[in-house]
Amino acid sequence: MSKLFQNSWGLLKIVRSSQGLARTVSSNQILLKKGLQRGLVLEYTPCIQPVRELTGQVNDQPIRFKKMPMDYPQITASDHWRRKIRTVLNRLGANDDGFVTKEDFERSARRVAEYLKLNDQQAANILKQRLDIWEFVPKGPKDPTKAIQKEYVGFDPSVLNQITYRKEFFPMVVSVGFKVMDIDGDGRISKEEHAAYFYSVNVPVEESKKVFDVMDANKDGFISIDEYAHAYAEFLFTEDPNNKYNGFFGPLVD
Repeated sequence: MSKLFQNSWGLLKIVRSSQGLARTVSSNQILLKKGLQRGLVLEYTPCIQPVRELTGQVNDQPIRFKKMPMDYPQITASDHWRRKIRTVLNRLGANDDGFVTKEDFERSARRVAEYLKLNDQQAANILKQRLDIWEFVPKGPKDPTKAIQKEYVGFDPSVLNQITYRKEFFPMVVSVGFKVMDIDGDGRISKEEHAAYFYSVNVPVEESKKVFDVMDANKDGFISIDEYAHAYAEFLFTEDPNNKYNGFFGPLVD
């Protein structure tokens, strides 16, 4: 586990923080902290070489949140909010006994490669990316091959309500999640890339268009990291059953 974080009985605790973050938060400054250098950043490479001209947002630009994570109210863990979290865990592959496994991450990688018809090297890059992420998921104390639902990174409300989580760890979650969808690494998510992600987590592809259209606020046909960050924050930090970003991970489960 990174030196930046310690896992105590499944609860993620931030044990070191920086002071005075501005309204614009640099995801790379957070991701490049010493304790994370072995994982998601320095070893990250796009799964497909860029095929579109680079415009707008690129990976080394800061995330400009429309509403800062610290400005959202405290999560009360309402029934609706818990339903959203069950949806996330269901998408990740948690079965009836409450476990998410390494195999779930591997299966997700294979489905992306299948949907996009990637070659062997591209598929291998996708798999490596997923396994790098898996390494940072707190595991069950008795079985390190599994992550228990209640122990999954960041989904305990007492953790999400911490200022240090919202200032430091959530921008990292946003950056990593964005890179998972941005398959060609050009700094924006296309409709095809978004559909591939939904396919990889067993959400009907037709649902992707609905969510994509909500997230694409400026209607340019792509999702920027700023648009992605706003949608994710609205999903995670709000408890309004009518919030338009409730479908961030697809239709909510019962």
